[in-house]
Amino acid sequence: MTATDDSAERSTAAAAASGRGREFAAALGWFLVAATLRAIGIDRFSLWGDEIYTLENSQQLFGPAMKPSALAFPLSFLLERGALELARLGGVDLGAPESLQWVLRVVPATCGALAAAAAFAGSRGVLRPGERHVLAALVAFSPWFLWMSQMARFYALVLFFCVPATFSFWRAQRDGDVGAAWRGVAWSALALATHPSAGLLLLGHLLACLAAAALRLKPLTRALVPPLLLPLAAVAVAAAWPTLRETIAYRYHAQDASLETAAVLVLGLGFNFGPVVGALALLGLPTLWRRERALAVHVVVGVGAPVAGVLLLALQQKAVEQRYLVAVMPLALVPAAAFLGELGHRVTGALRGARVAIPAAALAAWLPGVVSAGIDGDRHDLAGALAFVGARLEPGDAIVCETHALARRYLPAELSDERLIEAPPPRDEWKRWQELWTDSRRVWVVVQAEFEEMSAETRSFQRWAWQEGRLVREFWRPRLDYHQNRLRVFLVDTALARRWHRELPQR
Repeated sequence: MTATDDSAERSTAAAAASGRGREFAAALGWFLVAATLRAIGIDRFSLWGDEIYTLENSQQLFGPAMKPSALAFPLSFLLERGALELARLGGVDLGAPESLQWVLRVVPATCGALAAAAAFAGSRGVLRPGERHVLAALVAFSPWFLWMSQMARFYALVLFFCVPATFSFWRAQRDGDVGAAWRGVAWSALALATHPSAGLLLLGHLLACLAAAALRLKPLTRALVPPLLLPLAAVAVAAAWPTLRETIAYRYHAQDASLETAAVLVLGLGFNFGPVVGALALLGLPTLWRRERALAVHVVVGVGAPVAGVLLLALQQKAVEQRYLVAVMPLALVPAAAFLGELGHRVTGALRGARVAIPAAALAAWLPGVVSAGIDGDRHDLAGALAFVGARLEPGDAIVCETHALARRYLPAELSDERLIEAPPPRDEWKRWQELWTDSRRVWVVVQAEFEEMSAETRSFQRWAWQEGRLVREFWRPRLDYHQNRLRVFLVDTALARRWHRELPQR
């Protein structure tokens, strides 16, 4: 080898190392940006709703009280249990939930931040350099993803695992790369071990491959084999493990009080994804079509088929939710990133700094949601409401409270569990509700104000609280978007009021 060749080889290696360094620095930068956003207020907002199930399942994991269904999709609970153990909070009956509010949310916050970094790193070779930054920004600043990252549930984990899976699957289809297909399967398996809704990404990918082949854009290759093996393996495990079958089928058969109609699901998905970003994603499809038609088809089918499937289930009144579609949202953002990046590039000559200004203008549509996340974390102030009630409790008082198992942790320790019941009182606790009413002098009712789209039973209970009780206090921090989170505290005098029941006529 000549000195010139040796020098050229060293120069090439140095350039490659420098490129890898820049890539790592950019990904790290997006992680830090997203992590900073997710750290704001993470320990200030009270626990709410399903976060109590994460706590219970994590504490009970592998113990005698463990629910068998927790083992069907255990990864989120395993990580949460690890965080609790590191904080020396695992396995104890915690009376102070304030210590949990940070610990329980560290895992989803970290995964949400990693998703932004993975969006930049994973889209290499799929999007142009500037567009990769736009995609990372969309993931980092999305109010919906921000909320998931500050909620002690599994959705931020699904988001993180599905970002690299999305780009691995596309590379497998584009290049016939079996290795990329296996990487996609590995990431998808982690997502499926977190929540079954992650299967929607795999379903969309398989249908997109078939569609591209039918349109003669990309032939089917051996790279389709690994993604096909994953659902076959899942079916085999489900056939041998009844708990897994029952857990997956539960939502299909559940009669959920907060059931979302197809119209509510569409409106909610549009709001959470963002109408501006949604419009940009539609405008970006022709951009992808001009560049690579197979990619445009992959996005349309890979996102459209899962969305259509969830809407069909909603039309059949099955218990599905908007957040079940988080697995395909990274793919849905790809055309928006491509459109913004290309638009910025085209107008750079006429508008200085357009490559930054145009994506920033698009992200401004999310600004009210991002700011509002710092106001109340997009959740109700359960801690404040129950501190108010706890300070005014008198002997003989009872409390009817939504998410009562979680409320127990915010109420005085001396309050008997028998004085607390879910709102509205469940059918299987009807006898206890009757006894509680008879034995109580006053009943405090703590419920969220936004109930009009809930079940008829919930609406009936709220009307009863207005008619038979007195509104004592409303807990609310005004947000900048339409989604306001109000909690109302009513006080009902049992000597003067009618006891609520489902057939109670309205005055």
